[in-house]
Amino acid sequence: MLRGGLVTYATEVKSHFLHQPVAEIEAAGVVSEETALAMARAAVAETAADWGIGLTGVAGPDLQEGKPAGTVYIGIYSPGRVAFSQLLSGLGTERNEIREATVAASLRLLGTILEENPLRREQ
Repeated sequence: MLRGGLVTYATEVKSHFLHQPVAEIEAAGVVSEETALAMARAAVAETAADWGIGLTGVAGPDLQEGKPAGTVYIGIYSPGRVAFSQLLSGLGTERNEIREATVAASLRLLGTILEENPLRREQ
């Protein structure tokens, strides 16, 4: 069940939910593995969900932090189970293509991780 979501384009909004100063986020890189994982952790904290996905990237057309369009990092977090982040690649070059491919890749990756880390239900 989807409990909720956070859409945070502006670094100042990320700062609010991550409880980190803007300067710290910028030092790590707004578009980075560290920020993606921090966003996944924030999603869990803000929604009390079992799993959180954080995405940060460049949909283009311009560079961001010197990174080209199609650079996207994903973070996946589940307390006591998984804390994971990586660069997604091969997402395309056009904004909508990158966005759609990012969502598809994220759901595939989460599905794989869920298969490897099933929730244990109390009996």
